[in-house]
Amino acid sequence: MAEDCAPIRDVLELEGSQGAFRSRFVPDAVFRSLRVADIARFLKRGIFQLGIIGDDTACEEDLEIQGFSSKILAQLDRVRSKTEATTELEPYIFCPVNRKAILNLGEPTCMTLFARPDVKGTLPFPNRLLSSGRIATSYPNLAGKALRISNDMNPVSVETFDGKIESIVANGDDKNIVGGFDLVRTGNTLDEFGLVKYGSVAESRPGIWQTPSLITDQSMRSGVADVLAILRERLGYFINC
Repeated sequence: MAEDCAPIRDVLELEGSQGAFRSRFVPDAVFRSLRVADIARFLKRGIFQLGIIGDDTACEEDLEIQGFSSKILAQLDRVRSKTEATTELEPYIFCPVNRKAILNLGEPTCMTLFARPDVKGTLPFPNRLLSSGRIATSYPNLAGKALRISNDMNPVSVETFDGKIESIVANGDDKNIVGGFDLVRTGNTLDEFGLVKYGSVAESRPGIWQTPSLITDQSMRSGVADVLAILRERLGYFINC
């Protein structure tokens, strides 16, 4: 589970040290506290059976991603066909068809979206809006998918940064950085930096995700099912909030 899951650790009454914990409620499970991206990678490789991460991380790391729904593609086409200039937020939310946690913990509280400096006379869809240059982001995979699915010919590329994306975009130190793509809760920080939000890509909430190995490994599934049943009972507050 993620390093910032303190409420969940309290509910499970986890005890331990050096990133490895046990719970008296789930005696057969070992809990580890890691960065969310590392959890997703361990799930993909079958090292972990279950992991608590957000939808944004699961999508970035391609957990259970196999394509895009026709309904979402149609929505993208409608957005792309617009010709009027606007600076309003134009949502074009897309979600991979099979991107689904086995147990959601609460409602979506964040979203990934594009942002850019406030430039008048621009169009809403990211490639046309940005014309050319690079997108600063810590979600290169997810941002790249959103740009490629626009089917636009403008040469917008993605560059990975670990720092505050809004600061990198707003300061203008690199003139080739023409926009950003980030995870936000309210978007107030983007407003404070004078950036325009113009495309929500995917909502995000925490959830329990499984390793793809569970699909084919019957013996692993039976043991994980018992653990999951206990987690569902103990984490009921988070599931229903």
